Amino acid sequence: MSDDKFFQFPLCTLAQTLPKVELMTQIIRYGITEAGRSCLQQLDVGKRREECVNHGLKVSMSNSWNLAALLGADACSVEIADPKGVFTSHHELDRFHQAWVTRNGPDPLVRIKTAIVFDVRDGEGTLSLREFRVLCAIYSVIGRATYRAITARMIRVRAIGCKSEGVEGDELGKGGVLPPTLTDKELRGTISKLHQTGWFARVTPARHGRVTYYSNRMTETALAERIIIKRTFTAGHDNARQKITADVSKRIVEKKGDFNRTAQKGDFNSPEKPAPFLRNEGQRDGDDGATEGQREGDDGATEGQREGDYNRKPPNKKPPNIKPSSDSSSPVGEAGYVFEGVFLPTLAANKIFADNPERWPEMSGKFKSARRIGESIEEIAA
Repeated sequence: MSDDKFFQFPLCTLAQTLPKVELMTQIIRYGITEAGRSCLQQLDVGKRREECVNHGLKVSMSNSWNLAALLGADACSVEIADPKGVFTSHHELDRFHQAWVTRNGPDPLVRIKTAIVFDVRDGEGTLSLREFRVLCAIYSVIGRATYRAITARMIRVRAIGCKSEGVEGDELGKGGVLPPTLTDKELRGTISKLHQTGWFARVTPARHGRVTYYSNRMTETALAERIIIKRTFTAGHDNARQKITADVSKRIVEKKGDFNRTAQKGDFNSPEKPAPFLRNEGQRDGDDGATEGQREGDDGATEGQREGDYNRKPPNKKPPNIKPSSDSSSPVGEAGYVFEGVFLPTLAANKIFADNPERWPEMSGKFKSARRIGESIEEIAA
């Protein structure tokens, strides 16, 4: 058995309440069969038949679980006497895994050296079953990453095979049975021992200690340097960007010069020879002679008006407020309209029409053409 070989199994395997030897044996058999199946998928028909001959199997078994178990044993540098027992145990764990995924969604994988699993099973290593569970919990979070931030709560639930506290609650709420969770003291002691014996690097950058970074690929020093860079990168990047921006602004000013300098003799801005295109404040190109607030071509327009808006008032959105005319000096024969008994000169009536276009269908029937002669009003037509 080689020390550089690995087993890979689903995290939910640790949710089973099996004795240590049975749990480790199931992990070993599952890992062997999965490794063999991966090897089998990479071989063509001819190579599979060659492997059948090499392992004493019939050629017809070139796509069988027997061959997968034997190939997996070779890949993991493990000797097996009963290939059927190996892949049968794999199938049992696979059914448990599929049912778990149906209830709780995708499950993380744990990748760990084969030598560690055998040592825990045989009791020959330095790891107890509790330490093995905690180590698998940490490794399942790290996965293929260089390092990860991991909390104690994550480790506690993953040590019993649950990827989160929500999954733990669902399983217990449905009447499931899980291994007992570790107390705070047990968890702190187990993590500390694993750290001291070199199973992973561990750095806690904040004094409150809520988040700790773990790595099984980096040394403690390298991990600490990486965390320092991670925590200070944004501030350092912003400071560098501000310095670059300030330098660019300074160089632009130096390159362009001060265009608001005092006019010199002979300068095109000099009062002695004013440029025809110089503008007063508030003007735009071509607005020569325009006062502030005007636009080109608005000669004679007052502030707030536009070209052609002479004597124009905003539309009256309210119904017209018509009062009887008190002008007794109206010319004889003045043309106009009668609206609800009130005489309106033509100019006043037209203004009402212009200011209330939306009300014209309603009001048109009430206006009658008329002529005022002295104090009397003569209606001409409806």
